[in-house]
Amino acid sequence: MNYSTELFTPDTINMLVRSFSTLVDDIVARPDENLAKLRLVHEQDAPLLQEVAPSAEPAPLLHQLLDVCLASQAASPALLRGSVATSYAELDRESRAVTAALLKGDLQPGDVVALSATAGPKQVAATLGIWRAGGVLLALDPRAPLDVQTELSRSANARLHLRSDAAPALEGVRALSLEAALAVPGEDGPSLGSDAPAWLRIELASDGSSTHTRVSHAELSSASLALADLVGGRSGRLAVALAPLSHSFALEIAFGLASGRALSLPPEDARIDEALLENLGDVRPSDAAMVTAGAVSELEAAGGKLPPMTIVLGDAPAELRTSLASGPERVLFLRQLEASTFVLLNETPRNGRPGTLSGRLLGAAAPVVTDALGETCPIGVAGDLQLRRAGRLHSLGLRARLLASGMLEVATPASDSLEFAGHRFARGAVSGGMARHSAVAEAYVRIEAGRLVAYVVPAANASFTETELRRHARAVLPAALVPHVFVELAELPRDAHGRIEASRLPSPFAAPLAAHVPARTPSEKLLERLFIEVLGVPRVGVHDNFFDLGGQSLLCLRVIDMIERETKRRMSPRILLLNTLEQAAAALDQLQGGKPEEKREARPEETSVAGRVLKGLRGLLGG
Repeated sequence: MNYSTELFTPDTINMLVRSFSTLVDDIVARPDENLAKLRLVHEQDAPLLQEVAPSAEPAPLLHQLLDVCLASQAASPALLRGSVATSYAELDRESRAVTAALLKGDLQPGDVVALSATAGPKQVAATLGIWRAGGVLLALDPRAPLDVQTELSRSANARLHLRSDAAPALEGVRALSLEAALAVPGEDGPSLGSDAPAWLRIELASDGSSTHTRVSHAELSSASLALADLVGGRSGRLAVALAPLSHSFALEIAFGLASGRALSLPPEDARIDEALLENLGDVRPSDAAMVTAGAVSELEAAGGKLPPMTIVLGDAPAELRTSLASGPERVLFLRQLEASTFVLLNETPRNGRPGTLSGRLLGAAAPVVTDALGETCPIGVAGDLQLRRAGRLHSLGLRARLLASGMLEVATPASDSLEFAGHRFARGAVSGGMARHSAVAEAYVRIEAGRLVAYVVPAANASFTETELRRHARAVLPAALVPHVFVELAELPRDAHGRIEASRLPSPFAAPLAAHVPARTPSEKLLERLFIEVLGVPRVGVHDNFFDLGGQSLLCLRVIDMIERETKRRMSPRILLLNTLEQAAAALDQLQGGKPEEKREARPEETSVAGRVLKGLRGLLGG
């Protein structure tokens, strides 16, 4: 038999021959049988198609992962922040104290608990305490505007609000002090089933709407234990971000407990991924990190070193996967397929096919590949990827095939797919949107240092300003996908086949900054002070734009509120979005100058909680 050795292995061909022979034999034996009911799989290959049987033992509850660590390494560090360590015994004691406080607050199994605490030991202890008490965690960012936190809590029907003393109380929800809860004598929680909900995840759609998905103890613990087995070892540090509302928040805690590693926490009040890998200090052979692709790109740009084991979260660009595959570190890619299927393990693509993710599903659900008639596909044949849960199948809307090795190959436009600000989108959708500007010949977008960067080439005899590009992007793209940085190029770098070579694109942050001009007028000095306070940048000049400095929708709302408190005038967020500090200060002077049309009362839709939350959610979840 002749076949392409680049596409098939001898084992695969032998299996196909056996399947063909089995089909022919069954046709001869049952010539009147429906084609869909004829045998296709040889008995030798049948075990490969057997569905994964559920474990005889239920998946452990998340706080039971802590109990396992407690039994074997009670004095070992569970949490690390700088030189301060929290042992497993201390973490257990604090989490039980939180459980007791919640139960005294009449928490019932399945009730949602809103948690407002920055990333740190108290946040981890509170999370475990909520799980032990039978509550469902809704992680809030205490730095977000109060109305945003209140609306999220209201839409989730939160029963209690567990907050640090520094976080404001939410209107309409009974508040419990986290610091006071940690001082309560601890106790056990109620008996729960592994299918009990543990985490309320928030998904943001491109139209700004949000949905809530309850993830069970079983889904989190099963995925974490499977990942721990793949990573191996029960020592060393695991660097995490623990950012509220991020898609990996609960998985980071659960995986740390499942692997018995000490969670290395980021510095207090650090932004997502900021100094995430730096908190490891000197990288040791047993260290690991769970980071986003943006953090890895930022580390590579800075010449930093990855830990020996790195788990990259989200849809990493193909160029980054290729770069990491050639490095000395072991890198695993975790990608979420849908809300309740937690992650897909995507091995480094040394032998992967273009446009596919090769790996296995992590978690309790069993993958099944079916044809158009709903029958199970043979090994190596592509079909509809479905998951079996509680005896029922539901489709993920993806094409896949089961390989003879037991791995799953999922078709996906990985080379043109990006994940950013809670969105999964095609690179061409943003690039094409930018190229619809009459002065733009072509464009290319990528994520660098946690920002969406657009490289644009002007059309012949045409020109544009960054403000024009930003205004155009906001008109044709979802707000969360408007690029943060624009870089003008004479042409995009291409290889001999005409394909864009992303590795040759210049860094948007490497170019020298324009001459710094400090604030001069009172309004400029006011905005300068507020920008520095909110963005945490060392200095701001009159030619700087708020969003170019790292601002987001959520932070923009905060600045608008601060301006209104100090000047008694309400500035439109579009002024900060589309203008430099100098231009925004001039607009503020006009508002203060008393033009009748600019002194009008704001319309209800401009100041309503729902309107501001819709805008704030995009920045919050992109964070």
